[in-house]
Amino acid sequence: MKFYFFAFLLLSSSICSIAASNDKQPIQLSIAAGNVFQQRLEINQKLSLPKYSELSQDNRVELNQLLDSLVANPLLGNEAIIKQDKVNNILKKSFADSKLICKLEAEIGSNMKKKVCQTAAAKRRAYDKSQIDGVNVKQ
Repeated sequence: MKFYFFAFLLLSSSICSIAASNDKQPIQLSIAAGNVFQQRLEINQKLSLPKYSELSQDNRVELNQLLDSLVANPLLGNEAIIKQDKVNNILKKSFADSKLICKLEAEIGSNMKKKVCQTAAAKRRAYDKSQIDGVNVKQ
């Protein structure tokens, strides 16, 4: 009985680690793997997750146009590879921008630290805005 329990425990932990490792990398399109339509469905499903929350509307439109053209005309040539690379670059950038960065910050006048989380893209936008505001104040 103990053997079955440990075997079950080992199997479930390996399955959980495989699922967790898959969440650490962006989904990628592979024309060589075939069935571009099925891959497109998987990509659309993943895009609704918070891991891709920072995908801009322009990038979403471009991504859909590229995927539509690959599904309608599945070529195996330089043009298809270029489109695949564009799709994968958009997905990688969106995945990286949607990473949640958390840190402990103390409010002014308090020693109590509070956990503040924001995406990498939101942090970059705040930094860029502060740089622009700082330049405007100096002028």
